[in-house]
This record gives sequence, C-alpha cells and structure tokens, in this order.
Amino acid sequence: MACVDGYTRKCMSEVERASLETHLKGARSTLAFLCDDPSVQKEYLSHAACIRKVREDWERCHHHFKYMVGEEHAKGDITQPQLDHNICCIREGFLKCVYWTSNLKCGKMEAVFLQRMTATLSYSDVHQQKCHNVTLTTCSAAVRTSTPPSLRSGLVVVVVAVAVFTLSLVEHFVT
Repeated sequence: MACVDGYTRKCMSEVERASLETHLKGARSTLAFLCDDPSVQKEYLSHAACIRKVREDWERCHHHFKYMVGEEHAKGDITQPQLDHNICCIREGFLKCVYWTSNLKCGKMEAVFLQRMTATLSYSDVHQQKCHNVTLTTCSAAVRTSTPPSLRSGLVVVVVAVAVFTLSLVEHFVT
C-alpha cells in the first residue's frame, strides 16, 4: 500500500486522492485484517493450497466481472439507478463465481472463506451504501421496487484495485 500512497501523493490532486481512498477502503481493511489479526492470518494460510488451486478460476471470474462492468458503462440507454443496480448484481455474480469454483475444487469451508475475502476486497463504502440490499434474488426479479443511488464512475478503479491487491496477497502469502 505504501507504493500506492506514494504514487497518489505525487501524481493525484487532493480530490482524486480522496476519491481513490474511498474505493480502496476494502483493500486497506483486508490488508489490515490479514496483517494485524493472527487468527485471520492462520485461517488465510490454512487455505493456501486452495488459493493456489483456484487462482486461475478466480482470475477468470474477475476478468468476466470487469468485462461486464465495462459493458454496463458502455450502455447509452440506461438510467444511473439502473446502472447502479446492474453493477451491484454483477458484483454479486462475481462473488458467486468465486464461491462456486472454490467449492467445486476445495470444499465449502474454503469457498466461504475465499468469497468473504473477495467480498471484503471488492467492497467500499460506496458499495455498502448502494448494494446492501442487492442479492442474486433481487437481481433476477422482474420488477425492482428499490434501486440503489448512483455509484461513482470510480468503480472501475475499485475493480482494478481489487485485482492488484488480491493477486499481490495471494503471491505474498501463498508462495
């Protein structure tokens, strides 16, 4: 995180740094979680074999997630509330993809752990406000009675940050 902090101090305005920091809270909290809590470190390391086994699958889930977010942003005929809801649904799909592939290759306990870590990494305060009531059930509902308020365009930054930090965590703790 020090290299990200150094880059943002040097190359971003205060407003840009504040926006990025909002999106990086999930990654920062996960790093603090892993580095400061010995029981979490132990749990993380206990799943090292599974993390290695599902890494390529996780990357496929992640790339599909990024692609789908890009597709949503490219739509010109969609309202901001619809876009927000759809992006929250895509994120739910991403988490389920991580769970299903982990469950198939490793087991339920590992799948729950990896899904929880991925959720933490891909969650920011923006998501907490906008996606807290979104589930795959609400995503598949034909009529949506409530749609979350707008997500900022910085979501793409979050997606990239999630990939970078998750892969660096896997590399650091597993290899």
